[in-house]
Amino acid sequence: MPKTAAAVNHSFRAVVKEHRFNQTKSRKAKKGKKGKTGFPGACPSTPQWVKDLENNPPLIDYNAVVVGAARHFADSIVPASQSGAGARRRDAEELAGVLLGLLRPRISSAQKLWLAKLPDPDIRRWCSELFGVGAGIALLEEGGVVDMRLVRKPEPLKGSKAAPIFDFIGRVHAHGAPVNLEFKGTLDGVSTGKHRSSFKKKLRNSGGLGAGSRGYGIAIGVIFKGWTSADKRDCDFEVMDPGEPRPPEEERAVRELLEYYAARYDDGVGMPVAAERLRKLARHPDLFSSEAVVRAAVGADIQIERRFSRAALTLEDERASQTYWGGFWRTDSVPFPQVEVGGSKPADYPDAYVGIDCRVIREVRKRDFRRLLELRWRPRSFRLFDGEGDQCGIGVATADGTLVVWCFESRTPRTVYIDPA
Repeated sequence: MPKTAAAVNHSFRAVVKEHRFNQTKSRKAKKGKKGKTGFPGACPSTPQWVKDLENNPPLIDYNAVVVGAARHFADSIVPASQSGAGARRRDAEELAGVLLGLLRPRISSAQKLWLAKLPDPDIRRWCSELFGVGAGIALLEEGGVVDMRLVRKPEPLKGSKAAPIFDFIGRVHAHGAPVNLEFKGTLDGVSTGKHRSSFKKKLRNSGGLGAGSRGYGIAIGVIFKGWTSADKRDCDFEVMDPGEPRPPEEERAVRELLEYYAARYDDGVGMPVAAERLRKLARHPDLFSSEAVVRAAVGADIQIERRFSRAALTLEDERASQTYWGGFWRTDSVPFPQVEVGGSKPADYPDAYVGIDCRVIREVRKRDFRRLLELRWRPRSFRLFDGEGDQCGIGVATADGTLVVWCFESRTPRTVYIDPA
């Protein structure tokens, strides 16, 4: 195991490779027979976003992996659309963080992620699969491909007892085109072939490999490979046979996004009344045609903060200033157990603040739904200082506009500054 830097790196450099299913072609089979192999209609060319990920390996924030895995683990236990389930979802997220921690993730000074190999094969498989979900979501978000806020479990077809073919469904950034998603995880690449075959079978069963189909226009498959040693290490991610996106579905994407932030206000900020306002707005038939409907849900400008925030916090760095709306918690109520920043852990601080970028509600208030879809944030971890230059806490910002700050007390200054280092 490579030597790791102590509490310095929170991001790892992700080496990405494309795994292409062969085009249909003839070849000699066993016993001298000729036959067909490969996939008819598999994507004939590599999209630019895949080339970008391959040629410029992205930095993946480890905390983004934890957040993605934890939230979707919670979704499998308590649906995000369920009202008043915030406490149960927080418990599920915390449990997911503990499971990921069993793999003892470490990031080396060379920005490589290393995991520990657990002795029990069943627990090892379970933890690596969960890690694969979080890492896959973080990769596609970092690559600007899929909006992580809109990744969710698909619902079964009405009247059908059959489970959905793919594990997740998401939407392309900015314009909301739907795409099926499959995330897999493996340690030291031992299950790579099995995961490829599983994805290939699902593509066939979905009808996504018929004549003229375009691979990733139907589904995106990502295999995350966690490594316990340098032997045979090749890449951190495989993406499988991509293609062109399907037509946009902006209105449906906006409704799903409002449902997403309703869940965040419920289980993250702890404001179930605000969450219910967003849920009702997301399901209202006149969402896109009536200004009065939007105003009734989120209020006029002077009313917004009172409805969606118990305490505002402004985050400043060298480039920008951003205000978050949320509230304070006791640290043990905030499910981010794996976070470590600058040698400190959440347990070192008695209080925590959870907030959501105020632009989310403000764009809804203005009915600028295109801008709401386009909003993006860079996941990062940092130390925080007050106006006098004294450290007052540590923070984690996630790709959905959520900010979590662990602080010495709830009287933390309402404006805090990010460590420029």
